[in-house]
Amino acid sequence: MNEIGCRTEHPLIAINGFYTEKDVPRVELRLSYADAVIRAGGIPVVLPPVGARRELERVLRTVDGLVLSGGDDFDTERLGRGPTHPEALVTPPAKQDFDMLLAELALAAGLPVLGICYGMQALALTDPATTLLQHLPEDRP
Repeated sequence: MNEIGCRTEHPLIAINGFYTEKDVPRVELRLSYADAVIRAGGIPVVLPPVGARRELERVLRTVDGLVLSGGDDFDTERLGRGPTHPEALVTPPAKQDFDMLLAELALAAGLPVLGICYGMQALALTDPATTLLQHLPEDRP
């Protein structure tokens, strides 16, 4: 039984979408993420980068897991983590803030989380001591 009293046969897996402002703001998702969740026996649900802490906490209470998808780069300077690499394709600030909050709340709730590329970086950056190497060909020690 989930928290709203429904018996679920397949786990409900939230996936954060990619935010774009091409013509109008929108959320996009590569279908390979949803297909992978389905192949693993889950039901994918796409999360748009909107809502405040209270709404996100509510959403996270209704799902069984979270996939933090890949995407562009973090603005590490904006996060106080050193200069942003000149070749970085920076994620819009609203999306970056949403994903950081989403990662923090999911970890705090003990929700199973899979981070892929940008998503793994979001998970790592929830720890203030983390150093992020943005451009491995140049930054790798």
